[in-house]
Amino acid sequence: MEEVFEGVRSAFTYNTSLQTSNAVSVSAALRATVNAVDWSEQWLLYVFATHAAIWLLLFFLRGHPWVTATVAAVLVLTIRSYTLVNALAQQYWKDFAGRNYFEHSAVLVRIVWTVPLLFTAFVILVYSLVETTMVARGQSSHKVAAQQKPPRQIGPVPASH
Repeated sequence: MEEVFEGVRSAFTYNTSLQTSNAVSVSAALRATVNAVDWSEQWLLYVFATHAAIWLLLFFLRGHPWVTATVAAVLVLTIRSYTLVNALAQQYWKDFAGRNYFEHSAVLVRIVWTVPLLFTAFVILVYSLVETTMVARGQSSHKVAAQQKPPRQIGPVPASH
């Protein structure tokens, strides 16, 4: 019986040390990637501008659920295909980048492309859930906004004494 407990204890100790070393290696890989990248490269600025354009599109078209759902679907497909994006970038990096940042693990693509898109998709999900809840309660964001605004007066404004 003691042998079983010792086996479980050693397996637990091994798994704990393995998880700790994996967390350290992921953290070290992220830190090394962030430090190795020249963040002023033009292609990175285009990537960040694309993220900003997606946010602006969502902000101005937030009242159109089909547009929001379409953007969310495109984001999910784009996130899903990050390995293809990394493979293409690895093949053609000389055409747009100063260095080959696109290693097999795709850390940079995950940092600058996938993580912001995941965050955007999460925000779309939360916004959609809030809108759905408001509609289920019989309110829409447009009705709530109209109720918060003072009524507009039509015609001449009466003089106050």
